Amino acid sequence: MVARPGPSSQRTVSSSNQGQALGPIVDRMTALSGAAVGQLLAGIGFDLAEVGPIFEEYAETNRVSDRVRFEPGDFFTQALPRVDVITMGHILHDWDLKNKKMLVSKARAPEFKAWMNA
Repeated sequence: MVARPGPSSQRTVSSSNQGQALGPIVDRMTALSGAAVGQLLAGIGFDLAEVGPIFEEYAETNRVSDRVRFEPGDFFTQALPRVDVITMGHILHDWDLKNKKMLVSKARAPEFKAWMNA
């Protein structure tokens, strides 16, 4: 994760991965699940509706379904979920330069504290 709360903070840091399926949100939650900071992270997998069942099964298998959820949507036509950190796992390479610039522009909007291309 890019943003992590300090040791005295009890605020949950939220993150959303665009083009989720079996992507970074679940993997990072799994990696941090034993750490105290892992309990302060919440995630959203944002992708087309048909990906939802795959995401939910993967989250359940990795025992992080209590901290992540799936949100159906289309990152080309809809606003990105309102979270602290936006990640784009394995999607930018799929699109032409015009679409890449549009997606990065959405992710770098002032309402997000950070973004990363995972």
